[in-house]
Amino acid sequence: MTLLLEKNSSIGWSQKKHPDGWGAADFSRERFGQRLSEAALRDIAGCLARVKAQGRRFDQVTREDFSTPALDAELAQTLQRLRGGDGAVLMQGLPVGPYSDADLEIIYFGLGMHFGNAVSQSSGGDVLGHVAVRDRKSARGYTSDRQLELHTDSAEIIALLCVRKAVSGGESALASALRIHSIIRRERPDLLEVLVRGFPYHRRGEAAPGADEITPYDVPVFSEVQGLVSCRYVREIIEVAKRDLQVPLTERELEALDFFDEVANRPEVRAEFQLEPGDILWMNNYELLHARTSFENHPDPAQGRMLYRLWLQDFPSRPMKKEMLVYENAHGRQGIDPQAGRPVGLARYSTSNH
Repeated sequence: MTLLLEKNSSIGWSQKKHPDGWGAADFSRERFGQRLSEAALRDIAGCLARVKAQGRRFDQVTREDFSTPALDAELAQTLQRLRGGDGAVLMQGLPVGPYSDADLEIIYFGLGMHFGNAVSQSSGGDVLGHVAVRDRKSARGYTSDRQLELHTDSAEIIALLCVRKAVSGGESALASALRIHSIIRRERPDLLEVLVRGFPYHRRGEAAPGADEITPYDVPVFSEVQGLVSCRYVREIIEVAKRDLQVPLTERELEALDFFDEVANRPEVRAEFQLEPGDILWMNNYELLHARTSFENHPDPAQGRMLYRLWLQDFPSRPMKKEMLVYENAHGRQGIDPQAGRPVGLARYSTSNH
């Protein structure tokens, strides 16, 4: 897998355009949208044909395999919007009907390589995750059909390609971490102190060899480095860590977490929408929280809801505190390093199953 070409490294991280983030009233498919041009779609088809002719799999695809003048220009615009704009881009226009699922994996991975290296999303080593129902009780919510609360993931840029929708439900939601931070700073600065200090996080059985199952350090909910506010938040993992440490959350900590959730889910903060087949949602993970409503799946699993997910480590990497990374991976990689034979997402690592 290759790093970004040097020309993209000049696109810096910035929050100057929207220092206080954006709210639900600002969200629309028009403002956040970016439609692939006809030239880009022709180039995607041509790039796919060349990769398939060489008999290569999606994980053997590089940025250069999907590099053309049209694609380079349009994806550079996407990256600029992720690093210095609203932090989310809803890319539209990719036709999923003409392509097989394997074709879409190659296309999606090739486009993703314009944003950095794909990192593993679990100890199973999946660099292209399938967001589909496999285990309703799993602690890893992307394999279930249950509602997922607003949270962040474990890499700088997160992407979701909608291949198939559910029969009903499964709406996506976004909330600007910068807007949440601004509101808490204004309304309850005393609780902001608790969130900046942070909490231990459970590694849910996917810790690196020799590492603790629970972080020996507190992971800040909010932190600031070089003028960039970053957010890391998965409440359930905090609660499981406290449960297994047998150290209950204090009343003040509970108040801070409850207030964070209340602000994040205010109607004027949380934006909900439905991803349509062919939509790709690119997200700046440390400036946005994302969620999903529960859904009813198709009775035929082969026709069930399917999204492809990428976790991408950008280059140059986002300036932020090292404590924002929950997993102590080799060489400081983001994501979760693969480990042969370790089960992923057992129910005991979830509070929703107790």
